[in-house]
Amino acid sequence: MAKGARSLKDCEKQRIVLNSKVIQTNLGSLIDVIGPNPFLIHQTLRDFLKRSGILEKAEILDQFKRPGILLANTCISYLHFEDIVESRTGDEDDFLSYAANYWYEHINTLEEAQDNIEQLESVLNAKGQALWVSRNINNYLRYETIPISIWTIAIVIDKEWLAKVLTSMIPNRLTEELGDSYIVPAAKSSINVFRELLNWPYSERVLITEEVVKAAAGNWRSGGEVMMLLLEKRGADVVITEEVVKAAAENEWSGKEVMMLLLDKRGADVVITEEVVKAAAENEDSGKEVMMLLLDKRGADVVITEEVVKAAAGNWSGKEVMMLLLEKRGADMVITEEVMKAAAGNWRSGKEVMMLLLEKRGADMVITEEMVVMIAGQCEKEVMMLLLEKRGADMVITEEMVVMIAGQCEKEAMMLLLEKRGADMVITEEVMKAAAGNWSGKEVMMLLLEKRGADMVITEEMVVMIAGQCEKEVMMLLLEKRGADMVITEEVMKAAAGNWSGKEVMMLLLEKRGADMVITEEVMKAAAGNWSGKEVMMLLLEKRGADMVITEEMVVMIAGQCEKEAMMLLLEKRGADMVITEEVMKAAAGNWSGKEVMMLLLEKRGADMVITEEMVVMIAGQCEKEVMMLLLDKRGADMVITEKVVKAAAGNRRSGKEVMMLLLEKRGADVVITEEVVKAAAGNEDSGEEVMMLLLDKRGADVVITEEVVKAAATCGQEQVLHIIDTRLKMLPYQEKWFMIAQFYNAAKLGQKNKIQRLLKRGVESDLLNPRKVTPLWIAAINGHTEVVQLLLETKSVNVNVTSVSGRSPIFYAAANGHEEIVKLLLNAEADPTFIDTEGDTALLISKRYGYYKIVDILNAWK
Repeated sequence: MAKGARSLKDCEKQRIVLNSKVIQTNLGSLIDVIGPNPFLIHQTLRDFLKRSGILEKAEILDQFKRPGILLANTCISYLHFEDIVESRTGDEDDFLSYAANYWYEHINTLEEAQDNIEQLESVLNAKGQALWVSRNINNYLRYETIPISIWTIAIVIDKEWLAKVLTSMIPNRLTEELGDSYIVPAAKSSINVFRELLNWPYSERVLITEEVVKAAAGNWRSGGEVMMLLLEKRGADVVITEEVVKAAAENEWSGKEVMMLLLDKRGADVVITEEVVKAAAENEDSGKEVMMLLLDKRGADVVITEEVVKAAAGNWSGKEVMMLLLEKRGADMVITEEVMKAAAGNWRSGKEVMMLLLEKRGADMVITEEMVVMIAGQCEKEVMMLLLEKRGADMVITEEMVVMIAGQCEKEAMMLLLEKRGADMVITEEVMKAAAGNWSGKEVMMLLLEKRGADMVITEEMVVMIAGQCEKEVMMLLLEKRGADMVITEEVMKAAAGNWSGKEVMMLLLEKRGADMVITEEVMKAAAGNWSGKEVMMLLLEKRGADMVITEEMVVMIAGQCEKEAMMLLLEKRGADMVITEEVMKAAAGNWSGKEVMMLLLEKRGADMVITEEMVVMIAGQCEKEVMMLLLDKRGADMVITEKVVKAAAGNRRSGKEVMMLLLEKRGADVVITEEVVKAAAGNEDSGEEVMMLLLDKRGADVVITEEVVKAAATCGQEQVLHIIDTRLKMLPYQEKWFMIAQFYNAAKLGQKNKIQRLLKRGVESDLLNPRKVTPLWIAAINGHTEVVQLLLETKSVNVNVTSVSGRSPIFYAAANGHEEIVKLLLNAEADPTFIDTEGDTALLISKRYGYYKIVDILNAWK
């Protein structure tokens, strides 16, 4: 170790590289190095060195009487270095962590601490604490506010030598005068520091208050030792109050030991109150032992009140305490409704406590409706079964009770209730609704229909509920038992169409009651909104397609939400009644299976379509090459290739190159390459480079690069397009400016905060609109980059309410994608969430639709 070093730089000057070669050269006859580990060559070498006296003569042992103190001094010296924070490397950072956690562990005595007191002071002052406390693994230290009192440090690290330093060596240089605030924490901690306080020559300055005695009684780790020390050293000052006895009774680890000590040493002062017994009953780890001790030693003073029994019932380890109370003092216990409530609220052991009480004292209980409802609400099948078995005959059967059991319990509980008290039960619509919402609802409803179906009042609401929420078997049983009383209304059909088991339920209804069913547009809508709706729609088209009233809205819905097969079936069944409008084609274009659906419509009905500019624009901008090819084949003569069509093709993000190539090949004479077309290609975020290269290759003479084209490429992040313009056309003025804008947009899109910061420092324009009227803030918000959004908002130079061509502001997509923190940031920056987009949606509506209910609450609270 370097001598006299005050910094890491000083150590570097004297550093010795310790490797296997150095060790073997200097100690080769004693030590061998195998891999990374040194080994003594002779097993008896250590014994020889000790016997020979060589170690005692070694200089290192003259300086360090105990090898561990070398580590202590090394750690403290390291923490004392002036340049420790600035100079540390990865390896040094590891040692800093070691030093922060172990510098005090290697010191055993006051004498060892005295040898390095100056550096010790520097470690314990505010500056020194700032270096090591935050790296210490002890949470009690880590979360303290610096500067931390050195008394607090001594108590937390539990080092008697540090307490000795404070009390006898340099109290005025290291800390303020000892105050009462350190006595209580010391009494709560391990014995070491507290023992030093009581053994200190000036220990009369330590006041033994009720709080100190309470802290000792409640000390879960060392309560017995601390209390014994208190009684031995300062017994005359120790007052045993009710609060002290309570603290001992609720001490989860040392409670029995402390209570025994108090009873043995100061029994005359220990008063066993209801609060003390209650505290013992609530004690999760030592409750049984403490209660047994109280009953054995002071049983005559232990009164078992309702509050005590409630405390035991609510104890997470309550079964053992309750069993002890029942065994020792069962005659004094009254099992009230409040006791059962406490047990029901005990989520860890409440079931066992309730079972125990019912088993041992069920005959004595007053069974109220509230108690039954409460037990049913806990979904504890075994408890309910035992309650019904023990006291079913005494229960007053109410609708609420039956509803709760139907909704929360399994089939067996309902079966037992029917068996015990079936004559007193009325199976109402509410009961059936509750059963439908039960995890075991199918079995419960089947049981109720089987046993009591003949007595039920069959309402439309009940049938709707079963059609919409239950599986096929429940509906089959209802039809079998009460089919004659059922009316299959449109609401029933809608419910069945929306059921996750909709195909099976609908097939059953068609088979059993098909003649009564009318397949309306609303029924088809319900099926379309169902995850398994495709199968329901296919079934309805297959079985009843000929009877449907075919409206434009129905065709739009099928085109937009179903796969090719459903549209094929509709065309087959009712093609003559269908009109393929522009709205139908729009819907198909937005379908996940849009290509196949549109190809089918063009193939089967292309000749009947009215070909509008808007339809051609939509296909050019949203569809793949094959759809446009089929449209050209079927209706090319009726198509006008306008600027809007070519612009849409140039901006087609998925298939721009292919669609544009097709238009140039098939209708090249009609394709005019305008500034708007080149702008659309330059701003195409997915296919821009390919489309631009195609236009330059095929129609280069017509491609004019204006500032608006360059701006479109830059504001859409199209660095490759800018590169083409710069290298191929040599037409890029202010090159650095435009590349910075493109890089800025891409950094916002990808969440690259550091790059954003660098570009802002270089003066990039941070809020430019691209052709879609999208800004860097907008694109960062949609992609959920919270830090980037925050950084952009902090510039105060961005428009939080900018709206895209679809009428959507940054907060819209943040809400739609569930980015809660971004929504909060935007609202704090005065974003307006009430903008309505081109489809009639708002941020609130879209977040509600996608189930982001925290965001819904935030937006509802906004004013």
